[in-house]
Amino acid sequence: MFQGERYEIVLTRSSILRFQDEIYPYLNSNFSPRRVFEIDTEIFEKVDSLQHQPHRCSREQMLIDDTKAVRFLLYRASSQFELKIMFFIDEVSNRVFVTDFFPTKMNPAKIRST
Repeated sequence: MFQGERYEIVLTRSSILRFQDEIYPYLNSNFSPRRVFEIDTEIFEKVDSLQHQPHRCSREQMLIDDTKAVRFLLYRASSQFELKIMFFIDEVSNRVFVTDFFPTKMNPAKIRST
């Protein structure tokens, strides 16, 4: 079991919308219902893992100048589906804000940091 500081996870509105409007429809179009359920569960297990040691994740180089120090956690379901879970850490409130679920094959200019 993890010891030490625990962060609250907050999904931003933009991350929820990306997941609902783009990620979930893509999964439903390209994977079986059983696999969609598995992938969905695995993604949110990864998100939950950010409660402990979110600093272990790398900074997103495309947003290196962002004052929020945006980081990402990589999730890979297959060679056709790889996702960056984008987030920043607010040390004052002890929260991790998930800002985007970003498919790695998407244009990098579309990454959301808020």
